[in-house]
Amino acid sequence: MGRTAYDFEEYGIDNIRTYVRNFELPRPDPCSEKDLLFMLGRGPYIPSTDVNKSHQNILHTRHERWRSFENIQHLTLDGISPLKWTNMLPLKANEPIDKASCAIDPRYRLPQVLPDFYTHAPIDISNMQSWLNLLLITATRIMHTTMPATSPYAFQYGKNKSKDNHIFRHFVWSPNGLNPHEPTWDAGSVVVAYQPPFVLTLQDLQEFASCRAFPTFDAISDHLSSKYRLWAKIWDTCQVNHSNWFILTSYTHWVFGAFSKGMRVAFVSPVITYSRSKPSILEIFLYWVCSAMNQPGTFRLPQVGDDVLDPYEVPCTAYDVLFFGHRAVLALCDT
Repeated sequence: MGRTAYDFEEYGIDNIRTYVRNFELPRPDPCSEKDLLFMLGRGPYIPSTDVNKSHQNILHTRHERWRSFENIQHLTLDGISPLKWTNMLPLKANEPIDKASCAIDPRYRLPQVLPDFYTHAPIDISNMQSWLNLLLITATRIMHTTMPATSPYAFQYGKNKSKDNHIFRHFVWSPNGLNPHEPTWDAGSVVVAYQPPFVLTLQDLQEFASCRAFPTFDAISDHLSSKYRLWAKIWDTCQVNHSNWFILTSYTHWVFGAFSKGMRVAFVSPVITYSRSKPSILEIFLYWVCSAMNQPGTFRLPQVGDDVLDPYEVPCTAYDVLFFGHRAVLALCDT
């Protein structure tokens, strides 16, 4: 029988390994009941997002000379399998979290009601956050109760002030998760980027995960195709948040990846469905976050020989501030 995020106190505390292996995320509806009745009646057929490419994923990302990203290497599911690692988890929680903290502390507070979230119809991306929090908060509780050294870490909402923040947002697993200031460089941080499944379809994710190289900069044209715009967005988001590790999801499908120390080479997993078992999506998620934190028995990135990328600010151009109006462009020109 599958376990949910709301079962942790009853089943997880006394047997974490079994709970993690049997964890399941709730299944979202394809569309609202009203739309479903319309489809079954005389309405037009809505194609499945499992087999079609979305044309809604219009990310505001350009080709940039300073983006030092070159190659993409593919990881096999067997290579990142956490089945053996799960056996290394403590059988019981070392330091159970009391119910009062679960009700008050934002790191542990589960949503009481899940908002509307559909896989085959447009949604407000804010609704998607509550559904993802079921996994993120459960993972946080497990790590904090089994690995006390991770207690300073938490998932915080990432900042995305660009015009595409209605279709692309992210969380950051960071030791500064509860602080308002920017995260400092930390090898254990992880970016969890997400887009609605109507925007990021299975075919879109498969194209993303099948890329073998990032195109070289062309001074004549800064245009990128959809899959490369997504890669550029992930690279930029990781660089700004000082993280080499990332997870990309539409909720129904997940991709786990990382960049080399110098951010020139990416490593990416195959597309994994949210309903997968042996290992469960929670097992893989925990394994990847713990790999970023260099926990014993976890995945180690291959050595590719590139240098560590020094932290720097992404250059700001007039194109980037057009969204804020002509005054912002003039202010930038005066600097």
